[in-house]
Amino acid sequence: ASLLVPGALADPVSQDDINRSKSAEASTSASIADLETQLSQLSADSDVAAVNAQAANEDYLEAKADLDTATAEADEAQKSADDAAAKTASARSELGAAVVQTYQEGGDALSALQPYLTSESLADLADADVALTRAGEKADAQVQSVEALQAVAETMQGIADQKQSEKQAAADTAASAKASADSAASAAASAVSSAQTKRQGLITQLAAQRNTTVELETQYQEQLDAQRKAAEEAAAKAAAEKAAQEAAAQQAAAQAAAQAQAQAAAQAAAQQAAAQAAAQQQAVAQPQAPAPSAPAASSGRGASAVAAAKTFLGVPYVWGGESYNGVDCS
Repeated sequence: ASLLVPGALADPVSQDDINRSKSAEASTSASIADLETQLSQLSADSDVAAVNAQAANEDYLEAKADLDTATAEADEAQKSADDAAAKTASARSELGAAVVQTYQEGGDALSALQPYLTSESLADLADADVALTRAGEKADAQVQSVEALQAVAETMQGIADQKQSEKQAAADTAASAKASADSAASAAASAVSSAQTKRQGLITQLAAQRNTTVELETQYQEQLDAQRKAAEEAAAKAAAEKAAQEAAAQQAAAQAAAQAQAQAAAQAAAQQAAAQAAAQQQAVAQPQAPAPSAPAASSGRGASAVAAAKTFLGVPYVWGGESYNGVDCS
C-alpha cells in the first residue's frame, strides 16, 4: 500500500497570534468608536457652519438689495441736480437777454453797460441802476427760483450719494462675511466627508479582522453608534434637569431669605413704633413735680429780734446811735 503524503501544512497558530489578532480587533474597534465621536462633533459643526453660511447669504442679499435701491435713488438725485443746473443756466441767460433787450427797445445803441458809462452824475447813475433792476425783475425772480431748486437738488444728491456710499460699505462687509461663512461651511463639510471616508476604511479593516462582511460590520457599528448617541443624549438631559433643579432650589432659597429679611425688618419696625408710643403715653400720664418752697426762717431768732427792737420804742433818732440816748434805726 502506498502511503498518502499530506500537502503542505500552514504555519502553526500560537496563542500569541490569537492574542495579537484580538488586540488588533480591539484597537480597530476603539479607533472606530473614537472616530464616531469625532464624526458626530464634525457633523454638528458642519450643520452650524451651514446655518451660518445661509444667514450670511441672506444678509448679503438684503445688503445688495439696499445698495441697488440706494444707487437708483442716487442716480435719480443726480438727474434732478443736472436738470436744476440746466434750468439755472437757462434762467441766467434769459436774464441777460432781457436786460439787453430792454436797452435795445429804449433806442439805446450801446451795450447794456452804457448807462453806467455815460451817466454824468450820481443821480443819473442811480436812475440807470433802477431802470436796469426793474427791467430784469421778472427774470431775476426766475433765476432765484431755479437756483433755490438747484440748491435743494444738490443737497438731496449729497444725501443720496452718502447713503449710497454707506450701503456700498455695508454690502462689501456682507460680501466678505458671506465669503468667510461659505469657506467655513465648505471646510466643515470637507472634514465630515474625510472622517466618513476614514470611518468606512476602518470598518472594512475590522470586517476583515473579524472575518465578516463589510455590510454586517457597518450595521453593527451603526447600532453601536446609535447606542452611544442615546447614552450621550440621556446624560445631557439628566445634566440639564439637574442644573435646572439646582437653579430652582437656589432661587427658592434666595426668595425665602429675602422674605425672612423683610419679615424681620417689619417686626423690628413694629417693635420700635410700639416702644415710641408707650414712651409718649408715659410722658403724658406722669404729673409735673411742684416747685420747691423756700425754707422757713427760724422762729426763735425772729422772736428775739422783735423783742430787742421793741425796747427801743420812744428813743430819739441819732445818726449812728446805738444806745437808749439815741438810736439809728435805718
